[in-house]
Amino acid sequence: MSDAIKPSGSPHVLIVGGSLTGLTCALVLARHGIASTVIEQVAAANRSGGGLGVDRTLLRKVTGLDPFADSLVPELPVVLSYRESTSWLALHNWLRDNALQEQLITLTEGSQVTSVSSDDGAAYAYTLSGQTLTGDILIGCDGYRSLVRTVVNPNKPTAAYAGYMLWRGLVNERELPSDTPWADEEDSFGFIDRSGYRLIAYPVPGTDGSLRQGERQVSFAWYDMHRNDLLRDAGCISSDGVVLRTLTSPMISPAVRRELGLIAESNWPDPWRPLVLHAIKSDALFGTPIAEYDPPAVIRGRLAIAGDAAHVASPMTGRGFHTGVEDAAFVGESCRESLYRRGILDAAALLTYSGHRLPAAKTLASRSREASRQYLQIALKFLHRSEPCR
Repeated sequence: MSDAIKPSGSPHVLIVGGSLTGLTCALVLARHGIASTVIEQVAAANRSGGGLGVDRTLLRKVTGLDPFADSLVPELPVVLSYRESTSWLALHNWLRDNALQEQLITLTEGSQVTSVSSDDGAAYAYTLSGQTLTGDILIGCDGYRSLVRTVVNPNKPTAAYAGYMLWRGLVNERELPSDTPWADEEDSFGFIDRSGYRLIAYPVPGTDGSLRQGERQVSFAWYDMHRNDLLRDAGCISSDGVVLRTLTSPMISPAVRRELGLIAESNWPDPWRPLVLHAIKSDALFGTPIAEYDPPAVIRGRLAIAGDAAHVASPMTGRGFHTGVEDAAFVGESCRESLYRRGILDAAALLTYSGHRLPAAKTLASRSREASRQYLQIALKFLHRSEPCR
């Protein structure tokens, strides 16, 4: 790739971050005939994640692609419980495979962006390898620790710790004990509040996309507000409450695993208990400090932020990926409108996006704070019963 990748005379968008929102943005732009380069620092083979809800109808409406049916790319597999649920990896692969089929999308993986900027003429992304990539505008879809956000909102660059974490896991059904009393399809979603803890669990497609019981995966999120010291000691949150990293499986000590096992035995009913215990005893468990971010702005010059870069919220809102898809829709619409009315993409092209998405981001942040407040209020009633280990 040359230093200047923008085709002469052609509108071109740089997208920093090739996760879910970044790929969706690229696909929406391509639908409007706009070329983009997606710059992702993680190599394709190193992607992973848990389960999440997805709205395939919204995805089809926004991207113009059909996740319900096979085409050049196989349909997006989902398990229907109380919602459409899939694995993060299945959704990412579906988006990525579609992006690879699109000539207007250049996908660059394993390339780290170290800084971004813009001036009156263009937007720029500078990579660790020394490249300078150029576009008409740049969209930061680089997650809750967004680099682009530090330029868009230099006075408020980081997402704050919400006061609790999730123990998360994704377990293959075939790995569970054979006598696990598995739920019927009509009752395959678990939501349990006990002793100040909360567990949400549901099946998602198997690693091969299978939807058959016994061949799927099961995702769970265990809400826990007792681990602040653990997270600080592990370098996952800073002393001033900034979320820095995930608590990976190797970082979880045997003492913590033993305590979690006792709590799971006491609180989680079948069929979720054996699922959680299996994850605790294996490398399937990891911890995610919950971050929240309320943006003062979503654009600056020719730069914009979208998805978790623009609005970080608790999973309790149920709106994370959904809101990122809506962001992508307005990125595409703003660019299409600017090209139709003025024939160019520049800083003014992002004004429509900001006008719609900044209020939406602030609403999501408010909902997240309220959901967190309610959970913590319930959990604090049981705090004196727990002696969390470090």
